[in-house]
Amino acid sequence: MGNQEVAEPKGHSVDFLLAEYQSHRESFWRSEELGERRVNFFITIATAVLAALAIREEGTWAGGQVDPIFFYGLGALLLFGVVTLMRLIRRNLVSHEHARAMGRIRRYFADRDEEILRHLYFEPRDDWPYRKKEWNQIFSLGTGGLVETVSLVNNLIVAALCALLAVSLSGCIIGGLLGLVGFIGAWIVQFIYVKWRYDKERPTADEIRFPRN
Repeated sequence: MGNQEVAEPKGHSVDFLLAEYQSHRESFWRSEELGERRVNFFITIATAVLAALAIREEGTWAGGQVDPIFFYGLGALLLFGVVTLMRLIRRNLVSHEHARAMGRIRRYFADRDEEILRHLYFEPRDDWPYRKKEWNQIFSLGTGGLVETVSLVNNLIVAALCALLAVSLSGCIIGGLLGLVGFIGAWIVQFIYVKWRYDKERPTADEIRFPRN
């Protein structure tokens, strides 16, 4: 911006960019809503599976033996949780792409009328926002968003699987300890995966046209 010369906006250019802005805005909200629906569906399925397993629990612990249906059910639920987590990560990345695209369009109008800058809540730039995870967040729930919610449910499923496996082999005390180890291990693995995806998909220098001044 600054003192650089810019051409006066043409009517068809303004109409085109306004339509483009609206398209990105609608896509952003569709992506957000899709993520929420996907998590709600996962939570519903998880609740149903766990309720079914709880009903079947009576009489399955005799002699320290665990009915294999528990492993099959929880294993399938964990697989679904992992897929849901992967889709949520992709949804977050796409949502932020739309947000950066809207920032780029805002820049077009701000370059031609700097008075607009005083009224913009979000800066007219396309190098932000982007997703990131810092190592100091590894044992926190962050903002408590959808990714963290699904990760937490996956952790509980892994902990249950580890505990059931230990109970079937050794006993309840070791089962509790192995469940805790499984919970912590699953949390770390998922955190590393999310961080890797966010770092990998971060906008590169050649993709940014209007960084913050």
